[in-house]
Amino acid sequence: MALRKRRNLGTTLVELMIAVVFISIVVTALTGTLLSNSKNADRALYRAIALGLAKEAIENQRCTARFGSMATVVNQITNRSDMGVPVTFSTKLNVTEPTNGLAKLFAVNAKVTWTSPSGTADKLELELWVRDEDQ
Repeated sequence: MALRKRRNLGTTLVELMIAVVFISIVVTALTGTLLSNSKNADRALYRAIALGLAKEAIENQRCTARFGSMATVVNQITNRSDMGVPVTFSTKLNVTEPTNGLAKLFAVNAKVTWTSPSGTADKLELELWVRDEDQ
């Protein structure tokens, strides 16, 4: 009977191997989840910056519309490395007058494109109608 108690006190090699396999599966799953979350956070940051650039371009057109000097096409390259973002954003702004007879309204379309450091190209488009005060 004393011999039987002594065997139950320790951990066998099989139990240790099962524990190591289980822990390695859990760590692998957590690592994949963390990497995926990091990529999604970077993508959300790039989209937020692009949305800000598109809104800024449209607001600039809205301000210039008050003075009757709306540009038809504006191209702008913005590098946000000062914010720790190693991505260059390209903003293209098109201003078109609609053909439906609304002479004072212009469609302002801002399109921002960028390529992430991993090589994924993405874009964001924003359209707004602007009233030209001078016409």
